[in-house]
Amino acid sequence: MLAGGTGITPMVRIFSYLQENIERLKFKSVVLLFFNQEEKDIIWRAEWTALAAKFNWFSFIPVLTRQPARECLQGRIDCTLLKDSLNAIESFKSAKVRKAIICGTHGFTVACEK
Repeated sequence: MLAGGTGITPMVRIFSYLQENIERLKFKSVVLLFFNQEEKDIIWRAEWTALAAKFNWFSFIPVLTRQPARECLQGRIDCTLLKDSLNAIESFKSAKVRKAIICGTHGFTVACEK
């Protein structure tokens, strides 16, 4: 799941669906990369972090584009950032099925599709 700014809103419902149906779905690992400009822009950060701690199949990775911060990746979406961040998650590396859900501004979604 790739969310840019307010693109996080639909991810809430998607996560809820996954949480209710994870046992019957083929997904063994779900990763949320949440892109924002600054740390103060990361809405529901505490909640996403708590969910990642609670569910071993879920990982939350906040990414900042303008301001570095502790426990956040830095940079804009590109192949290198995406590959490096996802390959750091062991369950994702071994996944046989990989799907992406993208929501954000037009520029964000275009960059994700590259």
